Amino acid sequence: MVDVDRRMTGLNPAHIAGLRRLSARAAAPSTASSLPVRIQVQPGLSDAEFARAEAEFGFAFPPDLRAVLSAGLPVGPGFPDWRSGGARLHLRASLDLPIAAISFQIARNTLWSKSWGPRPSDPEKALRVARNALKRAPLLIPIFNHCYIPCQPSLAGNPIFFVDEKSDFLLRFGSI
Repeated sequence: MVDVDRRMTGLNPAHIAGLRRLSARAAAPSTASSLPVRIQVQPGLSDAEFARAEAEFGFAFPPDLRAVLSAGLPVGPGFPDWRSGGARLHLRASLDLPIAAISFQIARNTLWSKSWGPRPSDPEKALRVARNALKRAPLLIPIFNHCYIPCQPSLAGNPIFFVDEKSDFLLRFGSI
């Protein structure tokens, strides 16, 4: 445990209290929840499997995601199943989630982009305007649970987004 009082002089009391809590948490014995998670990884996708998915869903995998999925395909809860034909309905739902989440936010009047122009007062018209604008946006490809990467530009280093019906967050820039 770090001696916060001696090492951290000049900080306000709230910061010192927070550092004490973090220090105590770090010094505590690890719990079962901190055990490493085991993720099953199958052989990577073949060029034919990439081509089939890209043709079916109408996008191209960005190069960094393609590199990861060709090296190994993570499988299990939360991961999209790019290989199984039986998982296509679930994949389609995952691909549709970002538009559905944004539509939900627009309907609740919690989201509107200035680039779409003035917001129509009629909620149905607002949804139509937004959906027409969103058709020009790059498709978001599911990576894990609610984490997505845009298919365009087709360059390494695209941002990763967290998407749910309540909010959309940019998680990080850089390659995956």
